[in-house]
Amino acid sequence: MVFLPLIPDRLRVEAVCKRWRRLSLEELPVTELDFGQVAVRPLLRRDVSAMLERAKQQLTRLVLPEITLVDTHVELIAQQTSLRDFRAYRIQKKHIFNILKRCPNLQMLELLDCRALSLSGWPRDAVPLREVYLNGCNFVTNQSTPLTQLQVLILDKTKINDDGLLAMSKVGLSLRYLSLQDCRAISDAGVTTLPSSDGALNGCTNLELVDLKGTHVTDMSLKVLEARCPRLHLVRVDSCRSVSRKMRIKYNERVRSVLAGGRLSKYERIFAERKKIEMIDPNKSSSESESDQDADNDYIIEVRRSGASYRRRR
Repeated sequence: MVFLPLIPDRLRVEAVCKRWRRLSLEELPVTELDFGQVAVRPLLRRDVSAMLERAKQQLTRLVLPEITLVDTHVELIAQQTSLRDFRAYRIQKKHIFNILKRCPNLQMLELLDCRALSLSGWPRDAVPLREVYLNGCNFVTNQSTPLTQLQVLILDKTKINDDGLLAMSKVGLSLRYLSLQDCRAISDAGVTTLPSSDGALNGCTNLELVDLKGTHVTDMSLKVLEARCPRLHLVRVDSCRSVSRKMRIKYNERVRSVLAGGRLSKYERIFAERKKIEMIDPNKSSSESESDQDADNDYIIEVRRSGASYRRRR
């Protein structure tokens, strides 16, 4: 019974009738496992192995608990050839590279609290991901990294620097949403290379949303992004103390008008949901300046399936 929350809608299915309950208890393949939903007791490594074995290589989504993975777990994960979404905590470099090579349908990768992880030497034969979320990882890329299909890249609180952004401009040609929150090692020198590298025609010119909250950029970065990224319509500059007040007000108003406009695009929904989490949990947004907090406290974000909206506090 402790594993019921792992399988979406399991309890709802069993409540229909006895026959449906009997079918649900049979060894049917599992397509989604979310260990983050289990709060009954601490999970053991053998528990994770047992559920991965039951998936019978038909898993499409996997959210792992906060445990240290061993080679046995990674081998079972790598066998899930239908896996599309994968989230893990404190995973080793060799393990994630093994998964990237052997899960051909993987599209979304989320790694949390991997401060000892350095993603240098990204394998050339790795699956072309569409979304990558790295929080607290040491991220380094190179020109050979196959990121031609990558559309969403979250690098919050990573140690990426200007050289890393230059390398990104050469391989992230399909990027639509880039988040660099609290990346203290970047500056105008790196951000201005994103839309084009060394004056070449390539670069991240398809960017629609860029999150620069808590970085050391100035108005120069914003002007270059505006001039070279025709699709760009949202830039977050909260707590960017080197950005002029005029530019911060301009972009804050633009964020509000877009989110209040009704239906949101895929990338706008991701942006709205992440901002909502920050407003609910102050620990997620420790770098807010007083002026930014005053601007945000006047509004509440309401995120729905169809979009998000702002409403003023009473």
